[in-house]
Amino acid sequence: MVVLGTTPLVPAPRLVGLADRLESAAREAAQEGLDQPDRDLRRVGGSLAMLSIAVRRMSESGPRAHGQSLRHAFPEHFEQSSGEVDALTGHRAHLDVISFLAVGDMVLDDVATLVLGRDDVPAGDYPWRTYMGRIDVAATTDLTSPIVRSARTLDLLLREARNRLVAHRLAHHVPMFAWASDGTQEVDLVDPAGVVKAYGLLVDVAGRIGIAHPVVEEVTPSDYYPLLRRIIARAGELDGESRGIVRRAFKEAGYGFAAPARIVDAVMALVRDARAHPAASAPDAVTTDLTT
Repeated sequence: MVVLGTTPLVPAPRLVGLADRLESAAREAAQEGLDQPDRDLRRVGGSLAMLSIAVRRMSESGPRAHGQSLRHAFPEHFEQSSGEVDALTGHRAHLDVISFLAVGDMVLDDVATLVLGRDDVPAGDYPWRTYMGRIDVAATTDLTSPIVRSARTLDLLLREARNRLVAHRLAHHVPMFAWASDGTQEVDLVDPAGVVKAYGLLVDVAGRIGIAHPVVEEVTPSDYYPLLRRIIARAGELDGESRGIVRRAFKEAGYGFAAPARIVDAVMALVRDARAHPAASAPDAVTTDLTT
C-alpha cells in the first residue's frame, strides 16, 4: 500500500498563468486609462484586476479541496499526520468559483460600457445586453468575426453561468462538484427530470445551424450534454433567439461549468478589441463596427 504524507500545496500552473495574463492586462488598461484619461478604461482595468485575483485564488483553493476530498475518500493512503480535515475547504473553493463568475460578469459590462461609450451609444442599465444587440447586427455581415464568436460564447458560458450558479439559482438544480485537470473545482448543475425537454430545445437549435444529432427515444443526461457541448462549440453562429433557447435548456436540465481558460481567452479577445476601438468623437478617429 502506498501511503501519502504531507506535501506542500502547489498552485495549479495553468490557472496561475491565466491569472498572470489577466493581471498584466489589468495593469495596462488601468495605466492607459490614467494616461488618456478614460474613466471607462480604468474601470475595465479594475474589474480585470479583481478577475485575476479570483483566478489566482482558484489556483490554490481548487487543488487544496481536491487533496482533501482524496484524503476523505481514501484515508488508508494518507498518514494521520497529513493534516486535519477542514470542513470549510470545499466551500472556499466553491466561493472562489462564484467570485470568478460574478467578477467575470462585471468585466463584460465594463467592456461593453467602454465600447458603447466610444461609439457615443448610451449603455443604459444593461450595457452587455446593448452590446450583444450590436454584436448580433454585426454578425449578419460577418459571422466569422473572432469578436462575434467570443462575445456570443461568453454570453452563454459566462453571463448565463453567473445567472444559473449565482444570481438566479433554481431550487430544482442540484450542484455537483468535480475537479478538472487544470486544478479547477468544477460546479455543475444537474436536473435529470428536465433533460427530455432540454434536449428537445437543443435539437431545435442544432437544426438551425446544421448540427446532425441522433434520434433518441429515451433521453438521458448522456445524450443532452454531448449535444450541448457541440452547440456551444459553435456559439458564434447562434443569434439572439437561438441563444435564448439554449438558456431555456440550461434552466430545464442544468448547466455544465466551462473551463476558465476558455472563458479567459474570450474575455481577453474582447478587452483587446475594446482598447483598440477608436472614440467616435475623436477628430482623427475612423468609426468602426464591433467586428474590427
